[in-house]
Amino acid sequence: MSNKRKIILSVLCLLLVVAGAYAYSVWQLSRLNTSFYFMDTPGNLIGSFSVGESNVIHQPSGNEVTFALGSRHSFIAHDDAVRLKELGYPVEFSNTLILTTAPTGQYHIFTKKVKLDVTFINPSLPDSTFVIHDVELLVRPDGTRNVIGMDILSKMVIERLWPENIVNLYKEVPPSYYEVSPIKFHDSTLGNYVRLNGRASIPLSVNDEEPRDYYLVTADKMWNYEIVQPKKNRLLATTPVEWDSIKGVYVQGRCRVNFGNRLRYSSVVYSDDVHSARYVINPLRFFDQDFVLDMPGRRLMIHRTRE
Repeated sequence: MSNKRKIILSVLCLLLVVAGAYAYSVWQLSRLNTSFYFMDTPGNLIGSFSVGESNVIHQPSGNEVTFALGSRHSFIAHDDAVRLKELGYPVEFSNTLILTTAPTGQYHIFTKKVKLDVTFINPSLPDSTFVIHDVELLVRPDGTRNVIGMDILSKMVIERLWPENIVNLYKEVPPSYYEVSPIKFHDSTLGNYVRLNGRASIPLSVNDEEPRDYYLVTADKMWNYEIVQPKKNRLLATTPVEWDSIKGVYVQGRCRVNFGNRLRYSSVVYSDDVHSARYVINPLRFFDQDFVLDMPGRRLMIHRTRE
């Protein structure tokens, strides 16, 4: 066999291996968190927790969990998974091969996942809990935070009570809310081609521009910000933009933002380093009123009497 044919054959074999690994990763993604379930319990409320620094909530086990709308999947730190196993929790480890984004938005290859039950305090029943069974979490070898992502949150109705600084999780929309904007599920990465995207956005008009889809992102670097645009867009701002030397970003302090048929003023940060997505919004900071993210119904809703 000539050297040229050997090279061609080697390249073809390499392409087949890459294609096979890609297909296996997509297949694993399609199976991830398709079997978790809620037990039928009285009441509509799944869980309630206060919004603290970095959107951290506390489970009965004492582990901290980050509430992350910007993460496609849910994750657990390797050390926490091992510790839960040693404490006697029913944690099932299994091998996988998944190419997808970490909570930071950057792509990584994950080779381990666990299956366990996620428990929330159930405020509607005294001294009781609400359990989500058979949740699959990707294991982060170098991660320090556990993350509840959109693969779970997309099945829930998320209510933010602004004055109380509380987030409630429901199975159905609570009364007295009305729709003001659609929620879209889409992306331009791997997940979009296999219908496994899971990241959500809402259309906003910022600085009187045409509406654009802004990803819903919470936690991590977005905790202190309302809206983020690319750094170059500061030249299009309709109000003054100033350099924040402490945070190291350009900030437009008071900007007109339209969502649905409503208008409010918001601060806009211009940076290419805050998040991997170019246009993002943190709903927990932007909406200074009671609101609902109806993920199953794909709609943003505002309370009728507490605006």
